[in-house]
Amino acid sequence: MFVPRWLLALLSLGFFGISTVAVGEFGYVGLWRLIGQDAGTVQLFADLCVAMTLVTTWLRRDARRRGEPAWPWLLLTVLGGSAGPLGYLGWRALRDGRSGSAGADASSPPA
Repeated sequence: MFVPRWLLALLSLGFFGISTVAVGEFGYVGLWRLIGQDAGTVQLFADLCVAMTLVTTWLRRDARRRGEPAWPWLLLTVLGGSAGPLGYLGWRALRDGRSGSAGADASSPPA
């Protein structure tokens, strides 16, 4: 999967901006309280858990294959959601030193 670095950076900045606004408005604990308000938020949270489980499974396997520690990114995923995988992809692209792409090999998550 080819992901231009500029797109990864733009997505990360957008996500971090939205997260900052949400935490600023509701607080970290307040966000967790919102999850149980109705069936819709429970369903969205359950879907998020499934998606993050799939992503972190890939992340752990990819990091192991590369001989890199996965735990910082897994912890960041638990604490900050998509910040963990986005951070890992950015870090991985920097470590690989690829010009212009993040995750261009076969071990990349499917699109």
